[in-house]
Parts: sequence; structure tokens; C-alpha cells
Amino acid sequence: MSRWKRVVLSLASALGAQLIVGFVQCARGTRGALLEGLIVFMWFGAFLVIPGWIIALPIVLSFKRIDGWRIWIQALLGCLIGPLIMGLIGLFSVLTRPPTTTWAPGTISFVYLAAAISILATAIYLTTVKLSVRTAQTPSS
Repeated sequence: MSRWKRVVLSLASALGAQLIVGFVQCARGTRGALLEGLIVFMWFGAFLVIPGWIIALPIVLSFKRIDGWRIWIQALLGCLIGPLIMGLIGLFSVLTRPPTTTWAPGTISFVYLAAAISILATAIYLTTVKLSVRTAQTPSS
């Protein structure tokens, strides 16, 4: 698979995972607000998904083959990028606040959402790449 295909596939995986997690998150609310909530989730989530995707690009481009230990390294790093970004943002906000305030109660839920998006995007990407490589290697009759 070429570099450009892997880059496009990784972006599509990240945005697709964001859409799926956003839909599940917004479906828990009221029915009438599903579309509006999904649009807001996609808009504001993109401000963190796109930088996470940019951080993941060197990982995506550095591995040409997806087999053996390489797939496990990509899976581990891909799943950790989102929670690490959100954890660092939370830690930075705690360290820069006045000493009388504490960790915001809703901050940890953002780490869970980032983890869900990262895990799902990594699974979509690695499965798609593995399947496309497998079909390309299959000899035709």
C-alpha cells in the first residue's frame, strides 16, 4: 500500500471513529437533539482528532509492512495517542490553575472519549490495511 493511501486511510479511520463515537455519545441523549449534538461533537472533536492524527502520521508512515511485532507496536501507540493528549491537556490545566481549584470533574470523561476514538480508529486502520495487503498478496486464478 502506498504512503498516500495509508495517510488517507488513517485520516478516514480517525474521522470515522470520531463519527461512530459521537453518534453513540449523542444517541444517549434526547432523540430530537441527535443531529445537532453530532454536529457539535464532530466540530469540537475535530480540534483534537486532527492534531492526534498529525501526531500519529510518523507512526503510520514509518511502518511499510503490517505483520508480526509491527502491528502490535502500531496498535499500542495508536491506542495511547488520544488518552495521552487529553491527559496532558488535563494535567496542564491543573498545573496552571490557581492552587485553590482541583481537577475538573468532567475532565476524565474526555480521556475516556479520546481512548474510545483512538482504539476504534486504530482498529479500523489496522484491519483495513491488513485486509488490503492480504487481498493484494492473494494470487489470482
